[in-house]
Amino acid sequence: MRLVDLPQRLPLEAGAGWLAEQLERRVDLVGHSMGGLIAARLAADRPSLVRRLVLIAPAGVSPGSRARHVFPLVRALRHTSPRLVPLLARDALRAGPRTLWRAAGEVLEADIRAHLADIVAPTLILWGGRDALLPPSLGEVVRSEIAGARLVVLERAGHVPMTEASEEVSEALAEFLR
Repeated sequence: MRLVDLPQRLPLEAGAGWLAEQLERRVDLVGHSMGGLIAARLAADRPSLVRRLVLIAPAGVSPGSRARHVFPLVRALRHTSPRLVPLLARDALRAGPRTLWRAAGEVLEADIRAHLADIVAPTLILWGGRDALLPPSLGEVVRSEIAGARLVVLERAGHVPMTEASEEVSEALAEFLR
């Protein structure tokens, strides 16, 4: 895959299509949160492009309003790894408040559940047992909709297990992708 720049404004619903256009061959695909929603949609819509799929606490399983997610988001941010805070701050500043507001609305309104049954790639689902933003019970919802999917709940992790339980995530990925 070649590195390319994203268009200035890419609506969430166009993300999977844009990504499909960038792929030059079949891939093993990993997506987290909003990226998990996009990865799941790509795997559902274009199964010939995805060899294996890893979804890490994908968004789009619990649609709702911004208001309903404010307290879980604040709780998740309070428990975010200090190493992740500077990255989040830089990304937020670069995006700007209007983009963040719009993107949050798109993510919160998205519903991937109707597409999960269309995923045929072997799928691993990773979820933080302490995820305050997307409760771990949603992992079972995702697992039950994707034939043959495997769910691993990382008990010590929150919404960003790659930083909160990096060794466990690395081991699970290595085992699954081997």
